Amino acid sequence: MKYNFSSDFLKVISPHTSFAEVWETICYTLLKQEHNEHDIINLKAPENGIDIWRPAVKNAYQCKSNEHGKSMDMSKIIKSLSSALSVRNEYNWKEYLICVNARITGRGHEKLLEYKKSNGLSESEIKILDVYYWSELAEKHIASIEKYLDYRLLVTENEVKTAFEKARYYDEYILKFISMISNEPINVRLTNNRTPLSIELPFSLDFTVKQLLNVAKSLFNVDMNQLGFQNLGTQARPSISLLYDGKPQSFNKKIGEVIQSENNCFELRVKIICGDYRQDSKDDTLAYLLTTDKYENRAQTTVKLGEAHYQTNMWASALAIKNGEF
Repeated sequence: MKYNFSSDFLKVISPHTSFAEVWETICYTLLKQEHNEHDIINLKAPENGIDIWRPAVKNAYQCKSNEHGKSMDMSKIIKSLSSALSVRNEYNWKEYLICVNARITGRGHEKLLEYKKSNGLSESEIKILDVYYWSELAEKHIASIEKYLDYRLLVTENEVKTAFEKARYYDEYILKFISMISNEPINVRLTNNRTPLSIELPFSLDFTVKQLLNVAKSLFNVDMNQLGFQNLGTQARPSISLLYDGKPQSFNKKIGEVIQSENNCFELRVKIICGDYRQDSKDDTLAYLLTTDKYENRAQTTVKLGEAHYQTNMWASALAIKNGEF
């Protein structure tokens, strides 16, 4: 599961006064939770290229962020690294770990590599802790940072109408659907297994699971197109289902038949299916092969690329909803 640590989805709350402060606190909190070491220190000032100090293993951490989740400024990272090198004898740090909330470009990696070589630094001494690293820690210790996260989206009736339109329902049916929602609305919450996003929307008990699934696909922007990766010789596509209380639901069931007590939460489950492109059938059908030893490495890479594609789409759709642009 991939988290989004940009200002679009993080809250700056007291006593913090800036996004950079919140990012540093999130990193510090997650490291303390993960390593369970009480002597991890958040060095507020002065600026010496080290934000967090972990004395048990002599690791120094520098927290760098891009407020809008765009690519990182490597010149600022190198400036902090230079400062940390000037106090290395004081701290005697063994590893310098750069904590980032956004991607580093290929050119950025090249600049860092050049700097390390010119200063006699080995690969093991300087490391990048990227968004996927922090996503894993956040998933394990979500309660410790939840107050900073703004992943809950509220969808209006008009946006549900747009979701039906994107699912390509006929106008006459959409008008009927919206009338059903207006007459007897219920609140439904949608989650997914690829991001921590949660969407709350007005719906109707008389709708089917398939109709809710189609709305969920639209809101989370899950397209069903084939993804091709020519360099790997593989393709991927999603397999989707709607779960309630952890169990897949029949498409023909009505929502009223599924919901029990006060639990109104459904999960959109997106599974990545991958395999080779084959043209040995008369109609050039794509055959998706289960992972075997022969395909294992390429399959794993293909799944990761597929996951990244759907996660990116989900976060982009969530931002559009937040900005009233869905």
